[in-house]
Amino acid sequence: MKFFIAIATVIAAVSAQGLPPGVAACSLPCWAAAAGIKDCTPGDPKCFCGKPAVQEALKTCVPQKCTDKADVKGVYDMANKMCAGATGFTPLTPPA
Repeated sequence: MKFFIAIATVIAAVSAQGLPPGVAACSLPCWAAAAGIKDCTPGDPKCFCGKPAVQEALKTCVPQKCTDKADVKGVYDMANKMCAGATGFTPLTPPA
């Protein structure tokens, strides 16, 4: 599944029902903020994932919005899987 299709699905979801595996409902505002970062063609996850602003949006927002450590880990695991191999992408690790 292409990264932008997954993000669009997440943002469009009204409830946790139908969210892709690993996407906690609490992380929706974080994905929305990350999706708002421009300069990449839709369907180009390698470009999107390599943006430091995208990584920072997820790294700081998800732990603030999701209080369950398992939710944070699930979101980070999904992002790491989707962004693996993108130039400039640093895998996300949950805070201790």
